[in-house]
Amino acid sequence: MDSKEVAERDGKARRTIDVNESTFHIDSNYVIDTYDNNEITKTGLLIIAKLHPKEQLPTKSTEFLFRWDGKANTLDIDPRNATAKERAKFTSGTSGYSGHHPKKLTSATREYEVELIWEGKRLYHGKIGFSLARVVVSSTSLGINVSVSHKVN
Repeated sequence: MDSKEVAERDGKARRTIDVNESTFHIDSNYVIDTYDNNEITKTGLLIIAKLHPKEQLPTKSTEFLFRWDGKANTLDIDPRNATAKERAKFTSGTSGYSGHHPKKLTSATREYEVELIWEGKRLYHGKIGFSLARVVVSSTSLGINVSVSHKVN
């Protein structure tokens, strides 16, 4: 999304509200951070949470951004510090990689069950829920109708 699209205030999600997360399992090398009241970036990125290594490990470690996909109207999870092959496997959910599209738990709320599998290892399993603030611009026009009658004697 370009900055012009983001600047348009047409009902797009602009900010996260009331982010809540419940961890069922997390790899001992990872931690999850949630971002309540997080604003959309100029490029349209709206981050809900991030799963990342606790500390800088000797090898390149993958982190995961939980982001709002406004076009699909859902939560997506994207790996960072990953090869193109790894990203493709994760996105398609094949060969020991899955979690790009979390399972939506109810239709009434934005609550998702997330299970991230990377290189055949379960890194995270939990539940995340959130609300989104949107800005809608509306305009109202008022009209005045005046009629004059004149009586001649």
